[in-house]
Parts: sequence; C-alpha cells; structure tokens
Amino acid sequence: VPVNAYPWQREGVAQAVTAMRRGYGFYLAWDPGMGKSLGAILTARLLRARRILVVTVKAGLGVWQREIPRWWPEAGIILYRGEELETVREGAEATFVVTNYEQLRRKRDRETKDLLPHAYRAELLSHPPDMVILDESHFVKAPSSEQGVTMRLIAERAKYRLLMSGTPAHSPLDWHSQYRLIDP
Repeated sequence: VPVNAYPWQREGVAQAVTAMRRGYGFYLAWDPGMGKSLGAILTARLLRARRILVVTVKAGLGVWQREIPRWWPEAGIILYRGEELETVREGAEATFVVTNYEQLRRKRDRETKDLLPHAYRAELLSHPPDMVILDESHFVKAPSSEQGVTMRLIAERAKYRLLMSGTPAHSPLDWHSQYRLIDP
C-alpha cells in the first residue's frame, strides 16, 4: 500500500485483500471523499487482478477514468457508455472495464415493449472478470431488479467482489442484497 495512503485506507485495503484471499467479498463503507476508488484500485493491484469490472453511477465514470491512471499507470481502461466499448488507454498489467448501472439494464423496444437482449451483459456472463467493483453499491439493493439480478449473475462468477458506498443505510434490509453479492 503506498506510503501516501491514509491510515484508514491502508487498514481497509489490508482487510479487503485478506478477506478476498480467503474467498469472501468485501464492503468499503467509507464516507464520501475518503478515497474509496483509491482503496479499490489498490486492492485490485495487491490481488493481481487482471480483468476488473467497475460498475458505477454515470457521474462516476469520469472519476474512474481519472483515478485508474493515477494509482495504476500500467493498467488499461475501457469505458462502456453506450452501445460500444471505447478503449481509453491500453495497459499491460490489467484492464479495467468501467460502465454504469444503467448500461447493464436491458432496454424496452419502443413498439413491442419487449425487453431486448443485452449483448455486453452476455459477454460479461460468458467471460467473467477476475474482480467486480460496485461503486455506489446501494444501487443494487433491490435483489429482483434488473440491475440486482445482473450484478448477482456477474459477481457470483468473479473471483473477487468489492462493494463500496458512502451512502448511509436506513435499515439493515438496505444491505441485504449487497451482502448477498459479497457472500452468497
């Protein structure tokens, strides 16, 4: 862990790495601005993950695009904002695929109202990442939602699962679906 990381970041990363090496997932519940993305990137580096899926909110895409090169310059970034993957930078050590929760939902056909298959979701299910990082993981608190089902299917195939959120929960039920992703 870098010397310039704060004590809570070093401790959180160490606990996350230990838990994940034992086969569990981990939840970083740090307040906003305390370095969750740094903690996640350092955790991925220490675990030597090579294919990392980051799912965030739309506003978080730029944060990850900025933070990955800062904390893991040898890693590549692929952004998935729309119908296609966009390679932002090539990387030798690992590749982060960064998308948002809305992109993992199937769309409804305007005329027939049928749910359309989602090609990228199928790719993630057939070639799962080494590590899944769910930024603002409270977005999957409804286990039967399209996002909740998709993330469960992808996360259960990944070797490492890291969830993060600084949003307070109002009830233990708010964490139920998220903790099921960490430890099914």
